[in-house]
Amino acid sequence: MIIRQATLDDARLLAALSTHVQQVHVEARPITFKPAEVTDELIQFYTDLLPQPDHYIFIVEGDGMAIGYVFVKWVNRPANPFINADHFLHVDQISVNPEARGKGYGKVLMSAVYDLAQQHNIKRITLDVWQFNTSAIEFYLNLGFNPFMQRMELFLE
Repeated sequence: MIIRQATLDDARLLAALSTHVQQVHVEARPITFKPAEVTDELIQFYTDLLPQPDHYIFIVEGDGMAIGYVFVKWVNRPANPFINADHFLHVDQISVNPEARGKGYGKVLMSAVYDLAQQHNIKRITLDVWQFNTSAIEFYLNLGFNPFMQRMELFLE
């Protein structure tokens, strides 16, 4: 397995890799998520994202091909009357090709996140996960993540 930081040349590749996890979301919540397909809009999303200095994308490769990626944001929150100043890493996206799941690629991607945190003396990593994505929840719990906030919704007729 090889981990590398994504470059602008990887925008189309990232768009393709994202479709695997996007499909999981589309199937569970089609009202929320757009179809899982590589579009010019999606490629442009990654093209715009990659040069931003507070965003990091790591790609994992195995057997000479890209298997998955993780997109991490470095968040710096100023203090306000309610909360203290804080800085942390936030895992915004992670995707591993379905046929490669359970082979350690996700753990390797998360290790890149841990290494980034350690390099910058960051002590906290956060992420969001949808309740329907039970395999992702199990993955994160096994890595030691713990729930700390809950979102709720109500649909009105």
